[in-house]
Amino acid sequence: LFFAEGRVLAVSFLLGISADPNTCDRWNGTPMDDALQGGTLYHQFCAKLMQGWGGELGRYKDTDEGKHFLEELTKISIKTVRLLISKLISQGLDRTKPNRLNEQEALVVMGACVGHMDLVVKLKERTSAITSEMRDLTLSMQRCGKEIKTHLESVLRILER
Repeated sequence: LFFAEGRVLAVSFLLGISADPNTCDRWNGTPMDDALQGGTLYHQFCAKLMQGWGGELGRYKDTDEGKHFLEELTKISIKTVRLLISKLISQGLDRTKPNRLNEQEALVVMGACVGHMDLVVKLKERTSAITSEMRDLTLSMQRCGKEIKTHLESVLRILER
């Protein structure tokens, strides 16, 4: 489950064969924590599936980020996730074998990547920071929207008098 990377069909399959959604990694993280960090809608769908099978947060349990993530999951219907799974299966994606590189292609890719590892690490760190900043900005915008709504309602009440 840790390596599902937002692949809803993989998570569905693994849960169906009794994979434990609460297995902890060496940092006391669960697959739900990985889904939180993934940040995409597909990661949320995976988390919704795992939550349905008893999956819980590990590292993020009792944190603001974890609480926000669990709130977001309540907005997702399991029916929506099932519909997505049905659609993916109807497209034959449950039977699609991943393309694997042959040994020579893998060596070429590895050789091309060796000199760029520092850049890859920096990009990953920056992406995580941007995702966090975007999440904070979204929360701020939601609060601002609620305040504007409250003020407009007050103005409307005054105008109605």
